[in-house]
Amino acid sequence: MVVLATLAAIIASQATITGAFRFTRQAVQLDLLPRLRILQTSAHEHGQIYVPVVNALVFGAVCIFVIGFGSSDALGSAYGAAVRRHDGDHDSPGMVLAASRWRWSTWQWP
Repeated sequence: MVVLATLAAIIASQATITGAFRFTRQAVQLDLLPRLRILQTSAHEHGQIYVPVVNALVFGAVCIFVIGFGSSDALGSAYGAAVRRHDGDHDSPGMVLAASRWRWSTWQWP
């Protein structure tokens, strides 16, 4: 179980870092952030980038979260609540659309 949890943590951290780097790159391209040093880490893959400032900020945020929550159980619960909130924010507009435009009644909702 420890091996599975470790693999899940590695995958989740890579997804978080990649998302933060790509979000920052797009914000810089849209002039929503000042110019930052963005490094291409691969000559063959277009999306492989590294942003040192964002990496430091993500590290700081992770340290604050770990110290602030105090235990892995509390941090896991907060993550679950955040995922549920995210899902609810994306499901609610679909339910409103189904009820108002498609005239679905509540028993038809999944």
